[in-house]
Amino acid sequence: MKTDHWESHLPAGSTRYSQQGGALQASNGNLSERTDTAQGVVSGDSKMRLFILGATGGIGSQLVEQALARGHRVTALVRSPERMGRRHERLTILGGDPLDAEQLRRTLPDHDVVISAIGPTPRPGPSLAAIRILPKSRRLGNGLGGHTERSVHRDLARSLVPAMESAAVWRLAVVSSAFLFSDSPIPALVGRLFFHDTVKDITEMERIIVASSLNWTIVRPPELTDGSRTGNYRIKDSHLPGFGFKVSRADVADFMLREVEANGHLRKVVGVCY
Repeated sequence: MKTDHWESHLPAGSTRYSQQGGALQASNGNLSERTDTAQGVVSGDSKMRLFILGATGGIGSQLVEQALARGHRVTALVRSPERMGRRHERLTILGGDPLDAEQLRRTLPDHDVVISAIGPTPRPGPSLAAIRILPKSRRLGNGLGGHTERSVHRDLARSLVPAMESAAVWRLAVVSSAFLFSDSPIPALVGRLFFHDTVKDITEMERIIVASSLNWTIVRPPELTDGSRTGNYRIKDSHLPGFGFKVSRADVADFMLREVEANGHLRKVVGVCY
């Protein structure tokens, strides 16, 4: 099973992923290999049936491309199928409302994992545009019709969690935001001062997911860029790794796919950055 190198010189609890293979090594030098047996978890090199939400967005489109390259089967539920330029024998494109609970219940069966990169586009007021610490772009997902930016994450969780439980699809990986890390001063301050509605919305989404019976992983990146996939980034459970201010959408997708393959962070909130 291909795993990734854990560099022991990093701060305690922080992990660096590298494109180079090798064994997953803890900071004490011991090799570790996970063998998860939690409900609905597929481990190892098994090719999975992935259900992706937000597949026309920045992270979502990367999830589709990378998942296909890794040999998985992909179903993309999108509001505007014409925006899906990708065609592949292992890719199924479904048109519909990603926040419609009944539609999710009908389409989720026979999948192993749900990965959500769906979300709004937080926009600061014009007077804040010159502040360099603000994200240039927070585009996470596709258009959401009548759902407002103030409630889209909450509405997603309210629809998705019961639909997954009803369909007996137990593995979920979802994109959130580093705004919620209270011990990361800059993201937390920016979120609290300038993106209050977004912070409130994703907080409610996380609350619903954490209270569920699902095997979830919540991924909180800081500022997103359009850079290429490097496979080199840092992760940390419950925290954003120190001095981590950016990460590409492609590398967020890379981590999410590695995570649902290896299941190293079940029921964990994970910070990911360079």
